[in-house]
Amino acid sequence: MTGVDLSAALIDLARQKEQRRPLGVQYRVDDAQHLSTMAAQSVDACVSNLALMDIPDLVAVVEAVKRVLIPGGSFTFSVTHPCFQAPGAFWNRSEDQEMTRVILKYFDEGEWRSTNPAGVRGRVGAHHRTLTTYVNTLVRAGFALDQMSEPRARGPLAQVKPEYAVVPPFLVMRWLNEISV
Repeated sequence: MTGVDLSAALIDLARQKEQRRPLGVQYRVDDAQHLSTMAAQSVDACVSNLALMDIPDLVAVVEAVKRVLIPGGSFTFSVTHPCFQAPGAFWNRSEDQEMTRVILKYFDEGEWRSTNPAGVRGRVGAHHRTLTTYVNTLVRAGFALDQMSEPRARGPLAQVKPEYAVVPPFLVMRWLNEISV
């Protein structure tokens, strides 16, 4: 297993944890838009957790992943749900306390920041893309959709963030490198 991150500081922290509790993971400082430290067709699977919406060039990431994956390999990723985590979106609570998500600018792709300065999207922003952009980018690169999930909050998370039991905060997709382009 190889862990990749653009941040040398985060890679150093991961290496320190690996030294304390060895799992056999190798770590590399690299840009997901290039994966220049990785050989072509050298990995069985790529996983990206809550990062694609923070990376400016989605096409470059998908092409880099395609290059390093073996034929039949998988690319699994999670992102903040593009249909509900969009520029200008906000929560509304009705008089009967029912939660609804209001989406104002779903089709406005590009960099944006939340109006909540304490939240992650308020501090670091994101690159909003429509669901269509994610799907078509992967299809054009020669990936085939295998599975998709929109997890609903349950248990303690649903108690703390009841709105996430109404609207999924994340989208998880698994794509197979089956088609050559």
